[in-house]
Amino acid sequence: MPRVVRGGGTVVGASVLLPAAPISSLASIAVHPAWRRRGLGVALLDDAIELARHASSRWLSLTVDRDHGPARRLYRRQGFGTALRRSENGLARIEMLRRLGRRA
Repeated sequence: MPRVVRGGGTVVGASVLLPAAPISSLASIAVHPAWRRRGLGVALLDDAIELARHASSRWLSLTVDRDHGPARRLYRRQGFGTALRRSENGLARIEMLRRLGRRA
């Protein structure tokens, strides 16, 4: 389920959620560098969480490069924890997981 955010006539952010029960996967999330630190990443992540809940998911998973500190901090702030550390094509990766409670 792709989401695209446009600003100034260009794509500035996007996400792709693979909804499923019991676990949805956030396959991709990206924000243009010039648009970072404006809340767009949080908005895309919140949207993915709501879409996963709508799909009756109990968990939302994502994978991030170990060296991508800003993204890992964002995911931690949004309630994700480390589930698995692995290497993928020589790249250190971390799978993160968040339990989805019911919306308040």
